[in-house]
Amino acid sequence: MTTDLDFRKLIDADPLNWHNVAVYGDYLQERGDSRALGFTALGNNRLVPYFFSYDKVWGFWDYDYYSTFYSNHPKKQELKQSSLPYCWVSLVKQQKHLKICQGRTIYHQDNRGSSAFVLYRAVALAFSKLPSKYQQEILNGNLDV
Repeated sequence: MTTDLDFRKLIDADPLNWHNVAVYGDYLQERGDSRALGFTALGNNRLVPYFFSYDKVWGFWDYDYYSTFYSNHPKKQELKQSSLPYCWVSLVKQQKHLKICQGRTIYHQDNRGSSAFVLYRAVALAFSKLPSKYQQEILNGNLDV
């Protein structure tokens, strides 16, 4: 049987595998966990964190920032897959255990390093606090909300 810890290890081992994130969303939904839709939205939209090699951390971009400054970047598709809509980012930024870089990048890092799973979990929890109309739009693939 798969456990929460198994999913955590799986996601931390391969943070770019959006399929594992979507399956974890299904797993959480079966258990009535409030983060379920957030993981489902991340997985179904193939939103994965970006690895900032200089800082050695996993993070997500603010979509508005990405679309303004990085639309012509050579890695634009990779950056877009790591970008969250502003309505979602604003709720993620309120979580005290995450760090914000220049108001545009959200990442997790503590004395044990950077955990993609902890970042995913925080982003999924923020999703659960979005108004339902935004949740539906994002679940339907509209990231321009």
